[in-house]
Order: sequence, then structure tokens, then C-alpha cells
Amino acid sequence: IKKEIGIKALSLASKIAQEKWQPDRAYTLDICKSNGYYYLIEVNSFSCSGIYKADPEKIIREVSKEALKEWKEYNEKI
Repeated sequence: IKKEIGIKALSLASKIAQEKWQPDRAYTLDICKSNGYYYLIEVNSFSCSGIYKADPEKIIREVSKEALKEWKEYNEKI
């Protein structure tokens, strides 16, 4: 993620990503800053979201790793 995004926004996103329940393997979070505080606005599916100021190469690399991991897990069950 590019430098323009605040460390506090990244901290909130990281905290959410560490929760036990996750909506999917890859998803996006809309986070806003209001009156000096960061808030989660909504959770969106990865495939329907824009990347805005994020680094597209890093996103593709990391999501590809998760997709391959999920594919391997699925095929081990067959």
C-alpha cells in the first residue's frame, strides 16, 4: 500500500484481518478518517472492488498466493 495511506488506517485494517472470522480469503475494507479517528465503513468482495491508491503488483502477488493455496486445499479433498 502506498505511503499516502495513514499508518492508523493500516493498523485498523490489520486488526480486522487478524479476527478469527473472515468473510473470504480476499476481500477489501473501506476505511475512512473522520474527526481524527478511523472507521470501518464496509467490507466488500475483492472481485468487485477498486484498488484506488494501493500497489496493484503487490495486490496481484498476494491474492495469487491465496488463490493457489485455496486451490491446493480444495484439490487435496478430492
